[in-house]
Amino acid sequence: MQKRKHVLLLSDLFFSEVYKQISLTRESVIEEFNRMNAKVLLANKMPDEKLILKINRECKLHFSDSTHVAYAYENKADFIVSWDKDFLKSKAFVKCRSPKDFLNVL
Repeated sequence: MQKRKHVLLLSDLFFSEVYKQISLTRESVIEEFNRMNAKVLLANKMPDEKLILKINRECKLHFSDSTHVAYAYENKADFIVSWDKDFLKSKAFVKCRSPKDFLNVL
């Protein structure tokens, strides 16, 4: 069975959080995804603030998590990849998968 190709949507917020957690620069992250033959799309603009607040209110997520969901929703993402189980609360807007599950579909 052939695996479905997905596009990784990466935002400035994503790069900032990666750098805080594991000190990888934006360029290093992109280089690693390219090495994996993953298709990458860079998010160019912040999501609509009203959408972020709606997600925040309805899903009871932190503002930064609501922003990630809004990025995904506005860009019609299939799912968010995260170990953070809080994102499971956002299923009305976008599904969430663990990195392990994501690697199985990459």
